[in-house]
Amino acid sequence: FFLHYIMSFTLTMVNSVNNALTGGQTYQSNGVVIEVDGAKYATNFMGAARFMVQSKDTVERFGYMLIYWALVAYTVIFTWHYLKRVLMMAFLTIIAPLVALTYPIDKIGDGKAQAFSMWLKEYVYNALIQPFHLIIYMIFVGSAIDFAKTNMIYAIVAVGFILPAEKLLKKMFGFDKGP
Repeated sequence: FFLHYIMSFTLTMVNSVNNALTGGQTYQSNGVVIEVDGAKYATNFMGAARFMVQSKDTVERFGYMLIYWALVAYTVIFTWHYLKRVLMMAFLTIIAPLVALTYPIDKIGDGKAQAFSMWLKEYVYNALIQPFHLIIYMIFVGSAIDFAKTNMIYAIVAVGFILPAEKLLKKMFGFDKGP
């Protein structure tokens, strides 16, 4: 009877954590300002990298090109991840009444509710992966923005470490085991 409250509480908590991490702002414009011929343009990191590919310095141009292509690749990768996540959350929400219906039957059999615990782990994992991705993005892309002007190699390494950091956090918090 309380399954819908569990789902609502989980999603409300994830939204609260996301809002607390971002301060209520979106990462559409993360405050990168580019100055060209005295004019200042505000953009995000991807726009800045795309713009800096036109730099006169070959090393800087190559570094920003690597960052830009990495950000494009991450956009494709995480779009795929989040499409799968949306479908999984929708599927888990649709089957929630079935899980609730079979809970007493499953509990009578051996005293454990395997279907419910598997459903709950999957639901919570799919909901909590978003704040983990947000933290990783804020740390690595935020530091890459700060250091791209002074140390291009660090910026490239920071952007390149997003997927290994995701795997490390999943392993650290037990999200890699699955139900």
